[in-house]
Amino acid sequence: MTQLEVRYYKPELRRLGPLTLEVLRLVRIEPLELSAVTPSDAVDRVYDILVNVVERYRGGEPMVVEVRAYLKTGEIAAATLTKQTGHRAVTMLFPRPARLFRIGVGGPEGVKWFDVAEDVYVYHGRVELPESVDIVMLDTEEGLRVITRREVEEHLEELRRLQEQARKRQKRRRAGRRREG
Repeated sequence: MTQLEVRYYKPELRRLGPLTLEVLRLVRIEPLELSAVTPSDAVDRVYDILVNVVERYRGGEPMVVEVRAYLKTGEIAAATLTKQTGHRAVTMLFPRPARLFRIGVGGPEGVKWFDVAEDVYVYHGRVELPESVDIVMLDTEEGLRVITRREVEEHLEELRRLQEQARKRQKRRRAGRRREG
């Protein structure tokens, strides 16, 4: 018998130290048991759970859903679904949701650490850096992740490009409707 957890997270913008960071707040955990015979059966079941979640929450608010399978070996296998609205500049903060313990910010005057007092998680999200910050270090339950200013700026540039493409498509559609009418 394999133990599963379906974890529901809600994204929120939080001011942590000198930066604004999109974090996840864990809102619900649903424990499940899986009587899969093979690893393939387990993967199929996790996929079915994620499809069911998509159907249940279609059109609702943004969320992140993670299915964790606790294996006999003690390892955790996870699959994550992110439901967002619109184009957003997101930086991969961590490969899967991980509880955040503290944040280090580095600039010309060295590194300063800020403890995170609440239970929040990081995954993919928006990062707003003040000019004095060149790097951000996220210390989580899964390890340390270093994010550079350049990485954040590249994601912002990608967002601008996507928004410009969307504006051009919308403009072409409007022009096509005017010609038809």
